[in-house]
Amino acid sequence: MLVIGCDFHPGWQQVCWVETITGETEEKKLVHGSGEAERFYRQLSGPALIGMESTGNHQWFLEMVTAARRLAIRLYWMLRTQKPYPQIVRIESSSRVALVGES
Repeated sequence: MLVIGCDFHPGWQQVCWVETITGETEEKKLVHGSGEAERFYRQLSGPALIGMESTGNHQWFLEMVTAARRLAIRLYWMLRTQKPYPQIVRIESSSRVALVGES
């Protein structure tokens, strides 16, 4: 799993990360206007924990991360229930809905 620290600025962000299994670390400056920051987060292939420090306009970043989390949860339920994506999207968040079989 990646643990990512992000120092968020209006036009760019400085990220540093560690891969918890291998211990590999790296640091990078990501520019927002060029799409570099969005590409960085979209290319992540596994789970990641993101810690963020920000005092500026970061709403777009939070929305992007939230959308990715929502998609990951839907894909998890697709695998668990063996249902196609359109059926998973319609599942309501309720304790009354049986997501896996009948109880």
